[in-house]
Amino acid sequence: MTKPDRYLQMFRGRWRYWRRVPKSVAHIDKRGVIQVALKTDSIETARIRRDAMEDADNLYWASLVAGGAKQAEARYEAARERAKVLGHAYKRLDDLVQDAPLE
Repeated sequence: MTKPDRYLQMFRGRWRYWRRVPKSVAHIDKRGVIQVALKTDSIETARIRRDAMEDADNLYWASLVAGGAKQAEARYEAARERAKVLGHAYKRLDDLVQDAPLE
């Protein structure tokens, strides 16, 4: 049984998707930790957006394990686009850190 709030963290009153890259694909997927702002304070909305992100990551990693890095990247991009349709704008961790306030 999965936890209903898996991969969700509250940060400054808003929810974000937070997940480590599995060790089995860490040599290919160099992100280490995935942190994506879900741009909502609603747990229900955060769960819907988390599900889209989780599905995208799972599909991407499964494709990497199967050996199709180019196919995996294409599927991952398609899944990210689906997440955007659900109202989520994807930002890489590097962009989030760069845009973060200094305090």
